[in-house]
Amino acid sequence: LFTTKRVVFVDIQGFMGMGKKVEYISVPWKTVTAFSVRSAGSWADKDSEMCLWLDFDDVFNPRRANEDDPPPPPIPRRSWIEIDFQKDKVDTLVVHRYLSERLMRVNGHQLKPFTNPVSSDLLVPSPPGTGEKLLDWIGDNAAAIDAEAVDEKFHEAGMLQHDEHVAFAFKTGRDSLYLTNKRLFVIDVQGFTGKRKEYMSVPLDVIRSW
Repeated sequence: LFTTKRVVFVDIQGFMGMGKKVEYISVPWKTVTAFSVRSAGSWADKDSEMCLWLDFDDVFNPRRANEDDPPPPPIPRRSWIEIDFQKDKVDTLVVHRYLSERLMRVNGHQLKPFTNPVSSDLLVPSPPGTGEKLLDWIGDNAAAIDAEAVDEKFHEAGMLQHDEHVAFAFKTGRDSLYLTNKRLFVIDVQGFTGKRKEYMSVPLDVIRSW
């Protein structure tokens, strides 16, 4: 559930989601530092996802099985949240536009006031094949891309805010990276077929080193 102040996750627990135990998790928008959406893949990987990175430290470091073993990778727990969507049931680009409007900093590096609703124009369903057409235009060569042309294409696809513009654009293999006046934007094409794509946004305000 998206509200003007937070996102609420309703987790119905138990076997196949049939249990009586329900967990309600509230994440205030002000704690979200970065976000991404992933389109569905193929074969077994048929869900799309939304990912949120949070600003509080809830990382669990498992113990080593043996003293000589390398340390196991940390488990992010509530520092990172991933939510699955059913394939073709959720327009991930609409989710991306909503998150951009709600989480990108505005005047004085503050979030959009909760009293200002997200414009309904941003929630209009994306035309079929919008993401695929954009990536087809970008191409497969590893090179810098014309930032002005990218800016025009991204605004046509509804990927950027109205007052947001691309300063630099780069393409390497199937993946691409863009630096706008508001965020670092990465498009990661995943899987053997390339049908699964992640659109990740990192607001410039939260970048601490480079």
